[in-house]
Amino acid sequence: MKNKIVAIGEEIYAILAADQDIREGSHWYGSQFESLQASRMKYEAGKSFRIHHHILNPRTIKRTQESFVVISGKIAVDIYDNKALLIGTLEAGPGEAIFVYRGGHGVRVLEDAIFYEIKAGSFSYVSEDKEFLNG
Repeated sequence: MKNKIVAIGEEIYAILAADQDIREGSHWYGSQFESLQASRMKYEAGKSFRIHHHILNPRTIKRTQESFVVISGKIAVDIYDNKALLIGTLEAGPGEAIFVYRGGHGVRVLEDAIFYEIKAGSFSYVSEDKEFLNG
């Protein structure tokens, strides 16, 4: 499966990082202006990266963005605009990831699955971060 993008016009709502589109080096997903930054890396043994740390750099995050990384099984993420209109579905299996940048989304487990959900925090209450679109 190739990488897929769900978008309205030029505005990207979600990306599927598919397992058949892996090439040498680092490949970044989304734009540099998104809060969720992700890359997939493929390097031969012996590659190393310079030792570094990340300095304090306060940022303002305008919306929570999420990613799902599938270890085993299969999931589907339905992508909606902000009025709960379905605009696309991305399915991911082992070794694949889905990055959700905006809009609504729902997750369905298609096969018994182990997967990670990664998103920016912190928040202490669901009401601080989430509004249900379907009642």
